[in-house]
Amino acid sequence: MVMACSVRSGGNMDLTKVTPLPWTSETLDAFTRSVQANPWGPFESPEEVLGGSVAFLVEEGATRVLLAVRPLPLSHGRRLDVVGLAGQGSYCKSSVVDAGAVMAARQFGCSMVAMQTQNPKVARGALREGWTTTGAILTKWINTQ
Repeated sequence: MVMACSVRSGGNMDLTKVTPLPWTSETLDAFTRSVQANPWGPFESPEEVLGGSVAFLVEEGATRVLLAVRPLPLSHGRRLDVVGLAGQGSYCKSSVVDAGAVMAARQFGCSMVAMQTQNPKVARGALREGWTTTGAILTKWINTQ
């Protein structure tokens, strides 16, 4: 299934396409950097970070982004967690990431999208697209020996 919608990007109306991808070794490899940047660090393996997620290719003009998303049924609705993000090329527009996440959320009937990142550039881009910071992830290593 290919989903498409019009989004405003850089003052031009571009068509954003979102296509589900099969999980192959190439798809998994594309998310390597995203998995390594996972806020939970070495506590989660690639299988734990990406397990149960669906991969999508998001395209708008020359911009191509891979998203891995996991829908979560909750007591009062559904949330879509963006668990992987991989730009294809040197530049990734935040508007393309946002459009892809919103379109995937609609496909799964989710009323909220959430993402954790350690990358300040990704966070700033999401904020520009209307995302809200709702808290912080604080971690502290404990010596258990």
